Amino acid sequence: MSNHLLGLVLVVIVCIALTERAAYAASDADIDQLTSYAVILGRATACGEDTENAARRVGAWVDRTFNGQERSHMMMILVLGMQHHAEQQAKGNSPDSCSSISRTLTKMVWP
Repeated sequence: MSNHLLGLVLVVIVCIALTERAAYAASDADIDQLTSYAVILGRATACGEDTENAARRVGAWVDRTFNGQERSHMMMILVLGMQHHAEQQAKGNSPDSCSSISRTLTKMVWP
């Protein structure tokens, strides 16, 4: 999938999730946190960092935080976001260096 198309798909999924939010329990803070996790995990993965434990904890947090169909939407946002940010990091299109990402990953408090 092209980078442009992946970004567009991610935006559409986020818009759908936000439009349907009225029927769900997610807060703006939860969605912001989810996108932050996707950015950090994606960039760290591209830098060769071990993200398995952090990703597992984030997945468990998604299960606890979101309900029903919302959960599957948010998991898709997480996965596509991680993929997008990993690709951007690998191509040098990220504002952060791998050493900066490594420091952030180490300091991050995971759910």
